[in-house]
Amino acid sequence: MRLFILSTAFVSLLLLVGCSSTEPQEATLRDLDIQSSGDETTPVFVKSKNEAEIKKAYNDYLNSASAQEKGRRAAMGRLAELEMAELNKLDDTRGSAQTNTDTTAAYRESIQRTINLLSTSLAEYPEAKDNDRVMYQLAQNYEKLNLPDESLNVLTQLAAQFPQSIYYPEAQFRIAEHAFITGDYLTAESAYSEVLFTAGENEFYERSLLKRGWARYKQGLFAEATEDYVTTIKHRKFGDYQTLSGNEKDDFDEYFRALALATINLGNTDVLKEYFTDPSESNYLYHAHQVISSLYLTQQRYTDANKTLDNFIAGNPDSDQVPEAYLQQIEVFKKANLNNQFEVAMEAFYQRFNARSPYWNGKENSPAYNTIKQTMRDNILLVADAQQQEYRKSRKPANLAAANEWYQRYLSQYPSYARKDKVYTAYAELLAAQNMNAEALGYFEKAAYDGDIVLDKEAAYATIDLTDKLHKAQPDNPRWLDLHLTYSLRSVQLYQAEPRYQQVSLHAAELAYNTKRYAETIAFADTISGSAADSIRNDTNYIKGLAYLKSNNPVESEKIFADLMLSAKNTADKTRFSNSLALAIYQQAQANVRDAKIDDAITNYARVAKQTGGSDIAPDSLYEAINLAVK
Repeated sequence: MRLFILSTAFVSLLLLVGCSSTEPQEATLRDLDIQSSGDETTPVFVKSKNEAEIKKAYNDYLNSASAQEKGRRAAMGRLAELEMAELNKLDDTRGSAQTNTDTTAAYRESIQRTINLLSTSLAEYPEAKDNDRVMYQLAQNYEKLNLPDESLNVLTQLAAQFPQSIYYPEAQFRIAEHAFITGDYLTAESAYSEVLFTAGENEFYERSLLKRGWARYKQGLFAEATEDYVTTIKHRKFGDYQTLSGNEKDDFDEYFRALALATINLGNTDVLKEYFTDPSESNYLYHAHQVISSLYLTQQRYTDANKTLDNFIAGNPDSDQVPEAYLQQIEVFKKANLNNQFEVAMEAFYQRFNARSPYWNGKENSPAYNTIKQTMRDNILLVADAQQQEYRKSRKPANLAAANEWYQRYLSQYPSYARKDKVYTAYAELLAAQNMNAEALGYFEKAAYDGDIVLDKEAAYATIDLTDKLHKAQPDNPRWLDLHLTYSLRSVQLYQAEPRYQQVSLHAAELAYNTKRYAETIAFADTISGSAADSIRNDTNYIKGLAYLKSNNPVESEKIFADLMLSAKNTADKTRFSNSLALAIYQQAQANVRDAKIDDAITNYARVAKQTGGSDIAPDSLYEAINLAVK
């Protein structure tokens, strides 16, 4: 049971009021709080006593005053006030020191003294008109001392003797709470009703209304419970659910769950429409059906979940919440793994409520529009993916056509999300599976690149693969080779250490060399990482050396082939590299002849035979050297 609401200041107020008709006596009591100068002929000079002195003075007074003295009750009130002030200090100490003051002797002693004072006051002055306040404070202190039965007895007495008291609603509420906790739901219902019947609303009204509904629910009075829950919701006046947060949202969920449970047990959702008749309450009517459907869903009662939503749709065809009801039905099919029903429902849902549907004319700013637009996007992807997966298994044209249709619908309405949702890649894969490589390439490009920047590594690799296939299919179309080399170079520069991109570099270098694009051949060869396999490095460098030869740079070519000769590990490679090295040196000799550098030419021709004696052109080169020397 939570702390009582009213402050301890009421103790002094109520008990001082009790002696307000005895002015001389009240003045005498006030004198107990101060010290006089003792000189009646001089101006009065007083000073405040400390708390211990004041308490002693009042105790002394109580010990000497008879029960007939009217000031005695006021003194008890003053002492109770001082004790309550001490309790507040102890509470503050507990908060700062994080200690359990309920087990602290000083704390318990102070409470007990307060209880004794208030109990004595009630016993000695049972007819006092403001005893309801004393009882309230007494119950409060029993609660602090963890004596709930004693607190409940005092509250029961208060409620019986003072039905017009300002404390009456809280007293009845706490009586009801105790009864509810102990399972006495009939008593709880009666006490909650007393709170509700109190003249004018009070702070316990709404909670009592809800809890009375639960007390009736526990007794199987589902119609009466439903009525209480509806009244509670209407009383609260919740705003749109999307705008709620914190406690407001928690209460909304609690109230509607209670209403849903009662309505389910009542077995009749039609009654809800009788309760929520005002157009302003249409949100309440739908939300009640939605929560009922959700509860059925958690119980795997899928038919009942859908039937509840069907009832709402049929009974409220013009409601703004109809799209949300259809959407909730789709969620039921998804949760139940009823894929065929889900896809059929989505087709109908899309036709009627897609973001460009005439249904939304004039409703574009409604919360429902934004909700449907977002969930439509997610569900379109689910259907498209499901159809695509089925096509991969069955290869049925119907699944292919359906997947294509749903992807096109998505791209027509949500193009700005396509890259984020991986739709470009998914749709491109679908097209590629049909050998529609040119069309697939366009979507892979959208997924992979933003200008020259690679955004999606896998999509980028797909563009490399597809352009290679397109080039092989249409070798006379230069566009595919241009794209292949462009995309290959863009990726291999980023991922040089990855084996698959090292293969890409080698393949691109071969293609570039075969099409006489020697500068690009060299560029691809330069991207090969030192971590690449020996075979890839050797093959790529070999092509690079040939490209230098074709580019009339035999000096660079010789360096490459000489290194390859040193690393060659088999006869075939040695022969290949030897012939290429011979050619590089031979080309240098030919250049010397053209430049009339005969001595250099003789030297280079002779080097061919000396360094690559087993090469195919070594004999011819030696002949050329001799011929130049004779001349």
